[in-house]
Amino acid sequence: MLILYSCADFKPSKSQLVKTEHSPNDSFLLAKHSPPEHTALHFAPAPFADRVSLSWQGDVYTELTVTWRTDTSHRDMEVHYTKNGPGADQESQIKKVVANYKDVEGISYTSRYHSARIKDLNPGEHYIYRIEGEDYKSEWSTYRCPVNSADSFKFIYMGDAQNDLYDTWARVMRSAYLKCTDAAFVLHAGDLINHADNDYEWAEFFASTEPFKKSIPVIATPGNHEYVKNLEGKKISFSKYWKPQFNFPNNGPEGFEDQAYYIDYRNVRVISLNSNRGIKSQVEWLEKVLEENPKTWSIVTFHHPVYSGSKGRYNKGVNEHWKPIFDKHNVDLVLQGHDHTYARGTNYSANRKDGEDMKGSFYVVSVSGRKQYPLEIQPWMDRYGENLQLYQVIEIGEKTIRFQAFTADDLLYDEVLIEKVENGPNQIFSEFQN
Repeated sequence: MLILYSCADFKPSKSQLVKTEHSPNDSFLLAKHSPPEHTALHFAPAPFADRVSLSWQGDVYTELTVTWRTDTSHRDMEVHYTKNGPGADQESQIKKVVANYKDVEGISYTSRYHSARIKDLNPGEHYIYRIEGEDYKSEWSTYRCPVNSADSFKFIYMGDAQNDLYDTWARVMRSAYLKCTDAAFVLHAGDLINHADNDYEWAEFFASTEPFKKSIPVIATPGNHEYVKNLEGKKISFSKYWKPQFNFPNNGPEGFEDQAYYIDYRNVRVISLNSNRGIKSQVEWLEKVLEENPKTWSIVTFHHPVYSGSKGRYNKGVNEHWKPIFDKHNVDLVLQGHDHTYARGTNYSANRKDGEDMKGSFYVVSVSGRKQYPLEIQPWMDRYGENLQLYQVIEIGEKTIRFQAFTADDLLYDEVLIEKVENGPNQIFSEFQN
């Protein structure tokens, strides 16, 4: 049994780990989910709102969910919002939504996560919002509600962040923001942090996403590091911080709430799957969601790739159960992580002859964080690289998708144009080849 400590920013010493009465597994978990000896930022909850994030639980054109964290001194907090205006006085037309909250008990403190779902926004309007509680008001933040149109839009795709977020990953997020300030959303392909229940690592994640988090919604899929593991490396529980701080649609298969879901945005259906568990139990739902897709494009994201970028990383479950469905429905784009390299190709690439045009479903494995694995060059790869921190800007048009991968220092590393082909494999064009 773990013993809880009552200090603001808890840093267990070696002597504390030795003297505490618990099993070896508890000692292991305590060490893994405690902050480092030297911290870079404040991470304990306080009476003011932090870790603010935006997400969609329903219709993206009329709804927005705002989530944030405080200590337990606040309850019945509210989000106040109104249309943005030219002057300083924004009080006259304010609307209010009372937030729900959930307490999460950590090693040395309890955090309170609040969530308010706004349901009456007007498409295309520019809004401001702030968080209020007893004797507390946050600053005003801005959000532009999307409009359902045929115009193109962009979003940002990030592979694994995972390690040393504040030191080495934050700059990648800032580069991505400066490259694409008008992103519709930011998509994370799993392993947002290294240890699932390490609250300090989550603090680094939210501090690193600062350019985006209060104005641009997030879409995320769980990786293996969003699971707590025991001494033997077996997954024993899902991160207790995931559901309180991420509010995604509850439209997935039973038992996968906020992990397997889909979001319709303009002419694309974005589908998140949980590749860590229950792969077969998501098949029927995945088949239905793709079969009934009313949109031009289908994008699927999950963590463990169909086509691997590193040695010895073949993922049998996703290959046997999901890939045939992607092939059947000509899924346009599959965005993955896990292998800590960069590689992209299609389901036809391995058998493509010299000079033959590229075609098919476009598969990508990418990494944005510090942790890197050796690349294993494989027949499916049309473009690949290693020891690169990358971010991707993806522009969705009416009949084309433009995919661009940039290095952390903003150099264009890869670019692909995907051209829609009805009832057949898409045509793919690129000047970047290895």
